[in-house]
Amino acid sequence: MKVNPNDLTQIVRHYKPLNGEELAYEDKGGMSIRTELAARAMQGFASNSYWGKTMEWEEYRDRLVKASVDLADSLIKELNKPTE
Repeated sequence: MKVNPNDLTQIVRHYKPLNGEELAYEDKGGMSIRTELAARAMQGFASNSYWGKTMEWEEYRDRLVKASVDLADSLIKELNKPTE
């Protein structure tokens, strides 16, 4: 399956209200898959509080952004490789 980095994320949520009837709805998010992956990578990188303390804010911000996007692009590239 090819991953188009410009496709929007798609979330399907299931829940059961008090009457027990299962309901589901589809929510098409406003972020592209690439943006979603970069945001998740950034969240992981940013959770390491020590890393941010080892440099000035501007350097930390720039490195965080570039690493997050690079990781997202690498994952998309890997997912688009043919499977054996």
